[in-house]
Amino acid sequence: MNDVTNAPKHRGFTFIELLVAMAIIAGLTTVSVMSTTDYVNQNRVKQVAYEFKNSVALARSEAIKRDKIVRLRHLDQISEEPTWMDISAGWHIYSGNSSTPPVIFKYETLSDLTVAGDAKVGVEFRSKTGELLSKLSEEIVCFTGGGITYSVEVSSLGIATVDASNGCP
Repeated sequence: MNDVTNAPKHRGFTFIELLVAMAIIAGLTTVSVMSTTDYVNQNRVKQVAYEFKNSVALARSEAIKRDKIVRLRHLDQISEEPTWMDISAGWHIYSGNSSTPPVIFKYETLSDLTVAGDAKVGVEFRSKTGELLSKLSEEIVCFTGGGITYSVEVSSLGIATVDASNGCP
């Protein structure tokens, strides 16, 4: 008899087959991690836009409730005559005219965002009515990050809406 035909057959994978399988798994893992990162960044931008919308609603209701002008401004500025800076690092809502007015709400963003639009420096609301104090018919702030832009439009009545857009108008 032939010794070759009687030799036990080994079952398993060759080294080359294992390397190919590992390369495929590594490629799929890389693609899924990149997709997940983009998804997380896009959701952060969306979350910040909706948080800004909710902050506008809170500031408007506080202006009506307190019967005072209420301001939504960047974190470093609280004063009667503020310097207008953008709110990319976060914002707070406050009322009053003193050098240390009471802060109603504070929000700090956790991600790097690009902020653009009329209202990127904040908005002010009239006492009693909650309407915008500015002379503009509406103010828009756009948050961009992770390849997506969300715009928040604040009407002259002080009501905000959020829209996923291709850019800032």
